[in-house]
Amino acid sequence: MRMSFRPTLLIFALAAILLFQIRGSAEQDKERGQLRMLMHFFYSKIAEIRPLLVSEKKFRDPKAQKELKQALDELVRKTEGAAASETIEKAPGFRITYSILADHFKNTQKVFEHGETENARLRLSGTTNFCVSCHTQVPDKRNSFGFGGGDEALDKVTFENAEFQFITRRFDHALDKFDQLVRGYPKSGLSSDELAQVYRRKIAIFARVKRDPGMALNDLKKDLENKKLPLDIQQNIKSWLAFFTAWKAETHDPANLSDEELIHYAERNVSADADRKIAPADPEMVKYLRISGLLYERLMKNPEGPRVPDMLLYLGICERNVSNIYWYSLNDIYWKECVVKFPKASVAKRCFDAYEGSLRARYNGTPPEWVRDSIKALSERL
Repeated sequence: MRMSFRPTLLIFALAAILLFQIRGSAEQDKERGQLRMLMHFFYSKIAEIRPLLVSEKKFRDPKAQKELKQALDELVRKTEGAAASETIEKAPGFRITYSILADHFKNTQKVFEHGETENARLRLSGTTNFCVSCHTQVPDKRNSFGFGGGDEALDKVTFENAEFQFITRRFDHALDKFDQLVRGYPKSGLSSDELAQVYRRKIAIFARVKRDPGMALNDLKKDLENKKLPLDIQQNIKSWLAFFTAWKAETHDPANLSDEELIHYAERNVSADADRKIAPADPEMVKYLRISGLLYERLMKNPEGPRVPDMLLYLGICERNVSNIYWYSLNDIYWKECVVKFPKASVAKRCFDAYEGSLRARYNGTPPEWVRDSIKALSERL
């Protein structure tokens, strides 16, 4: 929801909140400083290899392999370090995310070493999904790294720059560039594939990140003013407009539900069908992105709640259903976390079955030995 406060009052309120959160004991200040340094390290490391992340061809280039290997090695070492572990695992709301992050880098390294370059590229691009958790604690800043500007190379309106700002969660900057590219089409030079990708990103921002149907309606209506957009894109926009219109007309916001009620809401609205894959233009995609955003934010707000295992289960289902359409899908990681951290939970077996099925499907039923070993090790926790 957008706030109606005057800018000066809003800035004052945010400043007061930040001071309240950051100021405290010397130990808390030290921990927050360490967290900030760690976040900046992740960001700078991803920034170094950003030209490789937005292009499969560049990522596969043999000349890039040394740089990528070095970056992965450093990311793994950083998350394995005792200082990083002690800092993040002590911070409320970070424990689940940190353990997943460390596991994510280790497995990305394995995938890269086994020559699965596209899988590794998608995993690296999805790294920033983890970093966003710390910003859920600050109102209206939950979706931004807050690193500021300073990178003039990113100011130019290009598809590559917009993509990088999207994957590093500078969504407002990314959206501005996406809007200019769409409204300047075809002079903007977008290919048909890039144009489709732009809309996948934009719908994700409206439905999952911002969860603001009014913002979506205003933005997409402006896009429709460009009559030079391909007819299929125009039709997709009209379908999305209908979905966001219905969303805006709702009288009850599921964000206000209790944990128990939110789980039931997810249970009623997401498909557990393992073969379910939603087409990018399907308005149902809006629903899945919205629910995953609700669950993710709730998980970060209440990481010790009794329904956390259920949240991980349904987050995985949402991620699997949208597949790799919007960013690297986290479904396997959520399901694995559910089993590792909550092996006695009533949904742990469902998480394991989903995890095993997903990995076997990814490798056409015959995963490599190191993946089979991972499945076996996880099954022994139940």
